[in-house]
Amino acid sequence: DQQGHHIIDPATGQSPEAVAAVTVVAPTALVADALATAAFVLGPGAGLRFLEEQAVEGRIVTDSLTRYETRGFRGLVR
Repeated sequence: DQQGHHIIDPATGQSPEAVAAVTVVAPTALVADALATAAFVLGPGAGLRFLEEQAVEGRIVTDSLTRYETRGFRGLVR
């Protein structure tokens, strides 16, 4: 029995399984939240490309704890 979370993929009606967490740095919290949700649903590869296209920085962590980061993300965190 799979446990879901509050993010639902509208194409499947299920919680995405490939991503465990997404962090986005954006001009406002509202924008960061919306972009993080979209990246979560898109998955690691497409989600990272999406964040880069939106000119924001972010990190996507997969269910196996692999990290994917935009080019400028490392410079923003310690």
